[in-house]
Amino acid sequence: MKIWIYSNGQQQGPYTFDQFAALGVDGSTPVWYDGLPQWTRADIAPLTAPLYGATAGGAAQYSTRQTFVADPNVVVVNNVVHQPPCPPTYLIWSIFITCCCCQPGGIAGIIMAIVARNRYNNGDYRGARRMSEYIQWVLIISIVLGLMSIPFAFML
Repeated sequence: MKIWIYSNGQQQGPYTFDQFAALGVDGSTPVWYDGLPQWTRADIAPLTAPLYGATAGGAAQYSTRQTFVADPNVVVVNNVVHQPPCPPTYLIWSIFITCCCCQPGGIAGIIMAIVARNRYNNGDYRGARRMSEYIQWVLIISIVLGLMSIPFAFML
C-alpha cells in the first residue's frame, strides 16, 4: 500500500509501509493512503498507528480527528474549514456594459463572471481570483472602446 505524508507545507510520497517506517516521522504528521477519507494524523490512522504504540482498534476509538488541507488559501480552525471570500465577479457591471456601451465586451464579462464563480465553487481560489482580474481588464477595455466609438456613431 502506498502512503503519502504532508510535511513542510507539501505533499510527499508515495512511500511503501517499510519506507514510511524508516522515515521516522512524528505521530502528528498528516498521512493519507487508499481507504482513508481525508488526511489523518499518523498515530491515529489504522495502518500507521501500530508504529506509534497504538493498535488499529485503539486508533479507531480515538475521538479527536484533525483536518488537514493542502491549499494555503484555506484555513482550518477547530476542524471547520474557512474558505477565502469569493473574489468580485463584476456581473452587474458586465450586464450594464452589455446594455449601454459595448455588447461584445459585456457578454465576455458575463461569461467570465460565470466561469469565475464556478472556479470558486470548485475550490480553485487562485483561478477565480485570476479570472476576476481578467474580467476587470475586459470591462475597462470595453468602457474605453465604447466611449471612443461615440463620436463615430454621430458621424453616420
